[in-house]
Amino acid sequence: EPPDDQCLLIPLFCWFDRNHVASVAHYRDVVMSSRLVRKGTFIEDCYGQAQLKTIKEGGLEAHRPFGTYLLEDNGGPAIKHINGRRFMTDAQRLEAGFPARGEAEEEESD
Repeated sequence: EPPDDQCLLIPLFCWFDRNHVASVAHYRDVVMSSRLVRKGTFIEDCYGQAQLKTIKEGGLEAHRPFGTYLLEDNGGPAIKHINGRRFMTDAQRLEAGFPARGEAEEEESD
């Protein structure tokens, strides 16, 4: 864990399509130019599997061209499901700092 005022970049060994930051140039010049991603396929299923295989065979140095990292900033989860995957009562939502369900809907309609 990094000190409070610092961040760590932890290498990811396969592609994750979750929220991320990437440049158009990286997608164009690295991901799409690999010719592993075909119309109708998922990047993690083709490019990500090739990435994992390459790193397993070549070690950590083989990771560098892929440029995929997880940011560890001691900030806790940056993204949470408020509705959907895990149910929380209004009391649990308020305790966690989220608005009650009715309040959230009112704010979205304003």
